[in-house]
This record gives sequence, C-alpha cells and structure tokens, in this order.
Amino acid sequence: MVTELEKGIAYFEKGETGIDKDPEEEFRWIALAAISGDIEALGRIGHNLFHGMGIEKDETLGIELLMKAANLGDCKACGQMFSICCKAAILDPTNSAVVCEAIKWGEKLPQNDPNHAKMIEMLRAALNGISYKLS
Repeated sequence: MVTELEKGIAYFEKGETGIDKDPEEEFRWIALAAISGDIEALGRIGHNLFHGMGIEKDETLGIELLMKAANLGDCKACGQMFSICCKAAILDPTNSAVVCEAIKWGEKLPQNDPNHAKMIEMLRAALNGISYKLS
C-alpha cells in the first residue's frame, strides 16, 4: 500500500514515477501524512513552507515545523535547520545567537551527513571573517 507521504513524493519526482510534477498535489498529500503523525512529512511541509513550494512562502512557520520535525528525530529536517542557520551565521557572523543555533543543529547531525563537512567549513570561515559565496 502506498502511503500519503509516498504519494506526495511521487508528485515531486517528475518523470521517475510517471506522474507529472505538481507542487500543490505534493503539498496536499504530504500535509495529510503530517497530520497523520509522519515526522518526515512534517519536515517536508516545513521545507515547502520555507521555500514556498506548492504553498505561499512562510519562512517563520517553515522554520517552526522544521525545528519540530528535527527535534522529533528527522535527520533531513535537522540538516535543513543546520543549513539555514549556517547561512544566516555566514551573513552575520557577529550574531552570536545565530552562530550558537547553527552549532546546536550541527552537533545533532550524523557525522556521515554529506552536507555536514561543507557547512562546518562554511561556518568556520564565517567565524574567521572569511566571506563565502552562497549558492
């Protein structure tokens, strides 16, 4: 049986599943999964809200949901929180609250996460006053 989350992901992965990409349908199915208690779906909802994918952009609510999912154990949401906080710290390395938040999320990431080393390097560079071009 296909889960609501899997249906939502199918609308995100155009071509691979034979279903046309449809951000609104993706959001709808993933929201149903999140309402049912799926932690990964909660993180995806946060991601979609933060970036305005399939729904009106709401960075504040997106971060709130990403934090909730990350605190419940969703590694992808944790990685996104780490990335968001690192980028904010790089833009303003004098903001100790943002830097501390980035460090907090970085410590929760599994060491084998592919983005971990790159983001740690970027954060260290920001703390040393070296500018990085964000992509």
